[in-house]
Amino acid sequence: MNDIIQVGTFNLYVPYLFYIIAIILSSLFGGMMARRLPSQISKKTSDLVIEYWVCFLIVWKLCYFILYPSDLWENPLSVIYFDGGKIGVILGFLTVVIYIYFQYYRRQISISFQLLLIFQALVVWILFDRLTVFIYYFDYYVLIESILYIIFMGLVWHFSKMMNKLLLAKLIRWFLILWVSLELLTGDLDLYTNWLLIALLAAICCLIYEWVLSGKEKDHEYID
Repeated sequence: MNDIIQVGTFNLYVPYLFYIIAIILSSLFGGMMARRLPSQISKKTSDLVIEYWVCFLIVWKLCYFILYPSDLWENPLSVIYFDGGKIGVILGFLTVVIYIYFQYYRRQISISFQLLLIFQALVVWILFDRLTVFIYYFDYYVLIESILYIIFMGLVWHFSKMMNKLLLAKLIRWFLILWVSLELLTGDLDLYTNWLLIALLAAICCLIYEWVLSGKEKDHEYID
């Protein structure tokens, strides 16, 4: 499969096309989930998801010029084809976290609701990333991975109507465990070691958070 599609004088990198589709679908899916929830927000949900992506992508891309500032002067369009790597991803996520708190204090949009939107957007992104790999290499194990992520998205949709903090933490934890397990089965441990460790740490944090929330619920039942 050709990596580049030429549109006039502009060359479009094909995987980026799939990622653009993933961003659009994640915003639409987030909007549909929001309509299943009783809470109302003062901002269109699909726009909010797009804004998360814009914050992340801008920082992720521009970090390349922090690492290689000379390229900004020599070829500014290189930002289209290069990114800030792991550092860019980390700074991009930190920027999204700051934006979450900004939306919470400015528009009173609950943090748990925003985390749900970001979580589903991340799952959609990973799903399309695996589908892109399958289209290029026709690896049927990757296809099985993709099907499992589709099933997981169905579970997120099913439980979205009854979503609460405890359920969201459980879904995030099980997704992290699923992702780590699938990556280990592919034998990509050397390639993703740092991310796998971060994912496992995040899963442990979710488990601890679940214990705290469960303890609070039991305390309320005892008081009642």
